[in-house]
This record gives sequence, C-alpha cells and structure tokens, in this order.
Amino acid sequence: MTTEPGAVHEAVYQGNFAPGWILSSDLPREDAEVREAGEKAVATWVAALLAAADVPREQCLWTAWNPNRIQLPAPWNPDEPGPLAPHWQTVRLFHERFELRLERSRLRLTFRLLTEDPSLKEATTSLILAPRNQASSGSKPDGSPREFQTLPGHVILAGQPVDLGPEVPAGARAEVQYPRLLVYRTAQGPGPTGSNGRIRVAVTRFFDKFFRLRATRYRSLVV
Repeated sequence: MTTEPGAVHEAVYQGNFAPGWILSSDLPREDAEVREAGEKAVATWVAALLAAADVPREQCLWTAWNPNRIQLPAPWNPDEPGPLAPHWQTVRLFHERFELRLERSRLRLTFRLLTEDPSLKEATTSLILAPRNQASSGSKPDGSPREFQTLPGHVILAGQPVDLGPEVPAGARAEVQYPRLLVYRTAQGPGPTGSNGRIRVAVTRFFDKFFRLRATRYRSLVV
C-alpha cells in the first residue's frame, strides 16, 4: 500500500548513508505442536526485544494482512495479541528504532529484525537465537546480522480523504483499488494529513554494496 520508485541506482537515492543491519531466522511449522511451540517462542523473543529496546508495546505501530483481512497501521493495544495473533500471514511491527517482520507459511515462521541502532543490534544478536532453541532443531542455523547501507526517506500510503457523512470514521480515506475505507491511526488518534491529504510514512531504505534496494523499514507515520 505504498509508492516506491521503480529503477534503483546509486544516483536515485542521494544523501548520507549510514550502516544498518537485518537479523533473520525461521522456525518450522509442520504440525500443530511445533506451530504452537514456535508461536510461544516468538512471543517470548518479541518481549525480550522490546525490553532490550526499552520500548513499551503501545509505543509501537503495527500492520498485518492475510488473504481475508488487512490491519492498517495502528498502535499495539497492550491488552490484545495484536501482531502476535497467529491468524496473520504477514506482520510488520515498527518503531523509530526498529522494525520486526513476521511471515507465516504452511511450513515456516520467518522473522526479521531491521535496525540502524548498533546497541540494539548487539543486544538482539543473541536473542534472535532463542526462539530456535525453545522450539525445534529444524530451524535454519544463521541468525547473524547482515550489514547494509541505509538512507532515510518517506513513502506515501494509499488513500485520499473522503467526506461521506457523519457515519464515516474521522480521518477516513479511500482508494479505488481497495474495497474499504482506510483509517490510519497513531497513539494520538487518526493519522495526520499532509498538504495534499495523503498519509506519509517515515522509512529507512536498506541497500546492498551495489546500491540495490533490499528492504524498506517503516519507522513512523509522519505528523
């Protein structure tokens, strides 16, 4: 639900590049018992990550989707499972200091941590191994961080403001290709509005040594 430039070349993105890291691992999901162990292990790891970052979960935003539903970016309600609910196929939990991604398929649960914070990278390099130790030996062995060059920027979320009467939620937006109203929320309420009515997300782009774009990390909705 974002707009990105097509071709990627060193000249397309200009600025002061800084190092960033992606840590990744995955867990097997072959049967119900293994899936349950994996979900518990990841929940424990996410709690450890937030503790290492000293970030309460309600200060994080998350978005998720599966074939039947989309969760637009919103704060994590600490009384709800939110991004850890097992019915989500793809999850992005993000904060100014990091983004955590979860991908659930029939056989694997894959998770990735993206950060430019060296202290958080150091603190979580060992933490990312914990879910594998708690779940099963069938997971992939490499949880070491991979280094990239990063550059901050913005992307535009789908949706233009609409006025369809008092029944429509505050801050609602619409886009022809999405058969639903789009309401983006921050901890302060409905998402902010840019000069053209669009919602922007502050991001960090991760490039390899050939300046190929490898990932775009969400940081926050732009006020």
